[in-house]
Amino acid sequence: MRFPSITALVQRAGEVARRFPLTLLLGATAAGFAVVAVDAKTGDDLLWRDALVALLGLPLSVGFALRARYLGWSVARQVLWQAAGLLVLLLFFITWPGPGKDQDMVRFLQLAAILHLVAAVLPFIRGRETTAFWQYNRRLFESFLRAAVFAAVLFLGLAVALGALDKLFGMHVPGESYARLFFCMAFLVHPWIFLAGVPDEVEELEFRTYPRALKIFTQYVLMPLVAIYLVILVLYLGKIIVTGQWPNGWIGYLVTAVSVAGLLGFLLVHPLRSLPEEGWIRLYARGLFIGLVPAAIMLILALWKRVEPYGLTPLRTLGLVLAVWLLGIAVLYIVSRGTSIRTIPLSLAAVLAVCFGGPLGVRHLSVHSQANRLIHLLNSSDRSEERAREASAALGFLLQYDARGAVERIFGDSALTGVNLSGNFWTVRDSVATRLLAMKGVTYSASSARGYSAHESARRAPGQAIPTTGYDWLLPLDFADDTIAAHAGPHAIRVRRDSTHDWLDVQVDSQAPVRFRIDSMYFAWLAADSADRPSQLLSARTAGAVRLMLAPSNIWVSGPEDSLHVGGMSGQLLVGESR
Repeated sequence: MRFPSITALVQRAGEVARRFPLTLLLGATAAGFAVVAVDAKTGDDLLWRDALVALLGLPLSVGFALRARYLGWSVARQVLWQAAGLLVLLLFFITWPGPGKDQDMVRFLQLAAILHLVAAVLPFIRGRETTAFWQYNRRLFESFLRAAVFAAVLFLGLAVALGALDKLFGMHVPGESYARLFFCMAFLVHPWIFLAGVPDEVEELEFRTYPRALKIFTQYVLMPLVAIYLVILVLYLGKIIVTGQWPNGWIGYLVTAVSVAGLLGFLLVHPLRSLPEEGWIRLYARGLFIGLVPAAIMLILALWKRVEPYGLTPLRTLGLVLAVWLLGIAVLYIVSRGTSIRTIPLSLAAVLAVCFGGPLGVRHLSVHSQANRLIHLLNSSDRSEERAREASAALGFLLQYDARGAVERIFGDSALTGVNLSGNFWTVRDSVATRLLAMKGVTYSASSARGYSAHESARRAPGQAIPTTGYDWLLPLDFADDTIAAHAGPHAIRVRRDSTHDWLDVQVDSQAPVRFRIDSMYFAWLAADSADRPSQLLSARTAGAVRLMLAPSNIWVSGPEDSLHVGGMSGQLLVGESR
């Protein structure tokens, strides 16, 4: 095997620059803005916004360049389409405030996915599907992985060299230099290496042979994993039917894994499906799509379990949309075996585009859902702390998303007069929310509206004694598992925490379960003075003739900004006979 010379590499790099000048220009622009933004003192949000929007142009410009080359477009037509692509980026730049908020990054990632999917089919979007389409995407996939490995090795090697200069020779290398190096490798070097592997001519793809190593990987590695996932999903479906319990929210991870791995395996061996000796491929495809139907249904039910009490958010909306798309794709391939594989990326891009903006956009649907949720809570006769907390979360969502129309419809046209909600300042939103909810007789809970990171926790102070008067047994609790079964003297105790809810159900013998609201305990702890906080982590209940007291030592909370979620808890359950 001959290795290319330096001269050949330079020539190839020049050919790439001539074939994809706009792509490399956009990559260099993104790298330049990111390098400057690393240590910028002011205006860094604008710089990151510039860098990320320039990045979006990479798949778009590559797709147009390849379609122009494969179809023989004139130079004038190429310039016109590339200009149209730049106009799309400009419109997004004008309407996109930047990556400062989670919901804005969701929009960016959504558009990035759409553009990558379009680039995968743009050169072959018309006409009969041929082997060239599959070979084209295989080459892109392989080239992307190869470029990632090369760029990563270059980054690590140069980073070690910079560290050596710093530690061995006393040359000061600022920490920001490593970040600048990373962005140069990721935004410029990686695209350049990737583009070197993009096929030059579409005709040559028709005569490429199928890689034997790819078949071995798919048949003996990927497909067995998919089979294991599908068996687990079928067994879990049986558990749901037998127990009558809703699917666990964690099911989304497994469905995502089986969907990605299964569809990837299906696409990788697709060219072999018509060979008589490869009947296992047709069997695999049919079994895969039949198995994806109950998987998608379980995912829809698991997501709806969160949507029903807490309303839609952009991520929940996207999750539901993708679950419905997965169900539709599975049914389509079961009913019509001759469906083109272009249907998968094209339909996914179309679905993401429909819910990108407008009346069917994830933001509009989420705002509408949270506004209706808030109206329902404000009109409810319930005056509990939980109702105030949920109303605060719903209003906090609307303020965070700058949904002025929805807020003014609920609280009056002058509710937000002179208020600027476009920034990231919670103090402004807290003040506005407090005033608005007070008009409806509801006390605003800032902690409910803000949400929590995965690192927030309530903790009993070290050395804090638990009063045990009136209790006879102590049961340690640590919810690595969702259910704990034990005995306290003659009593059978069963403690269950549903991972999709924020409470514990404690069942004593055969009596009805007694519920402890862990989220309410956390908020009571948060609202109390620091000197009184340890005592707030106690909650007493009775179950018939048995007294119960929950004494958490730690409560971990996490979740999106619209609703709190208890991630875990440890502590003790005290059990005693009533006297």
